[in-house]
Amino acid sequence: MRLAEDATAAGNPQAASDGLSAATSLYASALCAIANVEINAVALKDEDRKSALLDEVATLRAQADASFSAAQTAFSLRLSS
Repeated sequence: MRLAEDATAAGNPQAASDGLSAATSLYASALCAIANVEINAVALKDEDRKSALLDEVATLRAQADASFSAAQTAFSLRLSS
């Protein structure tokens, strides 16, 4: 997602929407993968493993949220310049 953010922020200004589209697609994919892990983790009987997986996906969700937000901000800045 970092490359999509970079393309949005520093690439060809006319392609900023392409960068944001890439970031949006990657963000949606990350959320789908996270949801898949979450739904499967709750079924685990091993509480330590369940907790570790849920902690890891919480970290990944925060990273995805931050990257997507940065791409949105980069796009907004491109619109105002």
